[in-house]
Amino acid sequence: MRHGGLRTPVLVSLAVLSLLAGLGGCSATSDRDTADEELERILAQRDASRVSAGSRSTARAEGTRRLEVLLPPTALRGAEGLACRSGSVLVAERLADRISEIHPDGSVSRFSTPPELIDPRDLAFADTLGLFVASGEAGGLWNEQGGRWRRIAPDLSEATGVATAAGRVFVAECARGGRVVEIEPASGRVLGVRAEKLGCPGRIAIDDAGALLVPLQDKGTVVRIDPASGATSVALQGIDLPTAVGRATDGSWLVLEAGTGRLRRLADGAAAPVQLTPGIADLVVCGETLLVSVGSTGAVHAFKPWPVGARVLVEGGLVSPGGIALDGADVLVADRVSIKRIRGRKATLVVLARPDGLPPPVGLTTGLPGIAWATAPDQGLLVQVDLARGEVLRLATGLDWPTAVARNPTGTLVVAETGAGRVIEVGGGAVGQTLGSSLMSPVAVAIRGESVLAAEPEGGRILALRNGEPPALLASGFSGPSGLASDLRRPIFVAEERSGRILQHGMDGSDRKVATGLALRTRADRLPLPVPIALDQDGSVVVASPEDGSVVRIVPE
Repeated sequence: MRHGGLRTPVLVSLAVLSLLAGLGGCSATSDRDTADEELERILAQRDASRVSAGSRSTARAEGTRRLEVLLPPTALRGAEGLACRSGSVLVAERLADRISEIHPDGSVSRFSTPPELIDPRDLAFADTLGLFVASGEAGGLWNEQGGRWRRIAPDLSEATGVATAAGRVFVAECARGGRVVEIEPASGRVLGVRAEKLGCPGRIAIDDAGALLVPLQDKGTVVRIDPASGATSVALQGIDLPTAVGRATDGSWLVLEAGTGRLRRLADGAAAPVQLTPGIADLVVCGETLLVSVGSTGAVHAFKPWPVGARVLVEGGLVSPGGIALDGADVLVADRVSIKRIRGRKATLVVLARPDGLPPPVGLTTGLPGIAWATAPDQGLLVQVDLARGEVLRLATGLDWPTAVARNPTGTLVVAETGAGRVIEVGGGAVGQTLGSSLMSPVAVAIRGESVLAAEPEGGRILALRNGEPPALLASGFSGPSGLASDLRRPIFVAEERSGRILQHGMDGSDRKVATGLALRTRADRLPLPVPIALDQDGSVVVASPEDGSVVRIVPE
């Protein structure tokens, strides 16, 4: 949801006020030593003084149940491209199709963007040219000045990086074999292709000599390109998934190594004395502060001075939860960029999605020690994941938008193939066996004895499927049922995306509210995605909210 530029705070950190005092455009009026002392005082009182998005939650348990927060809400649904603008920090959230703004008072709001601007991946700002946004969708590049937006260079697609210097604008494309093109800022006309056949370039930069520094994510190298001649040379190689290149506050050039979470010096490849979470995405200097975003968690880190003055500007967590599974006392969540473990009100990365490994996971289930199964709708895949080694085995390919997955006691896997309107069984001798077809975009599945339950958000129905039998209507009248949890001994629990409720559907056909006020909305203008919900052995229900990244347990009293 976009808020038209209104500064509705979704995360407040008092420590940010002092941190942002060093950002360009909002210099502190007090003595720097006094500001640093104040920052340390605030950080020391952090637990007592911080007000987070979690405190604004309206979620509550109903009846005789109580609600436990396993993971509080977080402000950003992933944090990718960064830009400094007029004293604030802009952050691209590609999976949420939005741009957020971190203000000097520590609040985070939604930056007003056109509805057509989706999949933002990188940002660049220049005082005379305005804000540029590289988008992964057709159209590729957007420009904003004074609140007015326009799409420029409409023939570009899957733009992954944008950089501007001295009135020139360059855009990296992952499509068409991997190119870097120069754009005429006023007209949006492509002035020329400056490099091609690069593979998949990441977030680019321009050095003092006007050369382009381009990380090649799939090749593990950084190349230097002369835009005048097109001459290309390798600046650094052997990098595990380089995503961005940028300058630090000390003037040195850094490369973000997303595969390890390290920042490396471009000059010699040596690792800086900083270890962040794998999945780091972009970096930018604002005044005297270096900012680093983490795409796999939504965190933003600030360094003042670099590299020792590390602070967490925005806390991270889940990005876009779509699948949940219980692993003993722990909770596993697939959030489209990784599989994470929830423990002690923290989300810890277990396996990172990457081109040569785990595809972007949505549906998730377990059933064997150390093994999980996940769907990847964007790539039409069902995969098996070794959680300890991160090794991935493809079990089914060519599926049409597979979303939820559940494991039968027999060991077979049941998959909602949402795009095809069917539910299939995979595993053993049942590879690709159809359990139900001609359904209305089924997006959630659950196992109940010998039956498979499927939920249709658009029809508001729950169906019972059995091999060799036509689908049977089990219940109807739900408001966007997008998550199901059940077993043979307990009622069916239904997550309603549109109402934000969890309902208990009894054997007598009655529905009772279990919880209300949950942020269960997914993107209504995109293909359907499931709401993650699981049933524990003690009868408690665990739910991850796609809209705010929170995870709660609803416990029976």
